[in-house]
Amino acid sequence: MRPYNCKGDLLMDGVQSAATVMAIISIVIEAVFVPLFLRASKDTKNGRSLFFKMVASTMFLLTALWAVNMYGGSVAYSKLIVKAIMFGWAGDLFLGMVWPWACALGGVIFFVGHLWYVFAFIRIREELALGAPLFAGWEIAVIIALAVIGCGLILFFTFRSDLDKRLTVPVILYECMLCVMWVAAIAAAVGCFASGSKNGIVFGLLIITGSTLFKLSDDIILILTYGKVRNFPLRCVNIGTYYAAQTLLALSIAAYV
Repeated sequence: MRPYNCKGDLLMDGVQSAATVMAIISIVIEAVFVPLFLRASKDTKNGRSLFFKMVASTMFLLTALWAVNMYGGSVAYSKLIVKAIMFGWAGDLFLGMVWPWACALGGVIFFVGHLWYVFAFIRIREELALGAPLFAGWEIAVIIALAVIGCGLILFFTFRSDLDKRLTVPVILYECMLCVMWVAAIAAAVGCFASGSKNGIVFGLLIITGSTLFKLSDDIILILTYGKVRNFPLRCVNIGTYYAAQTLLALSIAAYV
């Protein structure tokens, strides 16, 4: 049994308490700036909307960093999630700019961010069950089914509109990566539920909810962009689910033990 160190344990408790308070403050600030961003960008992108967006995005990045100090859980998992969220922050920056090249670069950055999320969820499986296959049979089947549906919708929208056909392949690859991330998160959560690990239920719910909101957000983008739908309430759902997803996945760092 580890001996009790009064000064050291009190200091650690103080750090964790401070990190918890700062995480709550960051989430509150994010909740304030997301509506400001939506209102500022309702008609078009501009410098004001980019400022509001990046303040909100910085808050979910800070939430991840506070979560590491709140507990940190698996060091490997924490590092992977923080990397994914950092790429999300950078993707938000470029997607908020008005230049087409910046938007394309933002998409590539988001793709890499999803890849880090996949690595993080696979890492959970490795820690819970050594020697487990990268993806189980049912996971591969679900990924293929989801990818077929998503890619089918992309092709349907592409050939019924005047969108640049050169974007079709990159968007299909992005949709496939999103399906892999979602299924990997569900499989990791199921593994935590089954293992009976400490905080397993809370952690599993965080990553399932976060990854589901992420997929919902990106699928709404498919409707808004490829379906050429201009609907502000739907746009609000798109942005709201995205920020909620990043925040929940950031908090999963503190819950994973």
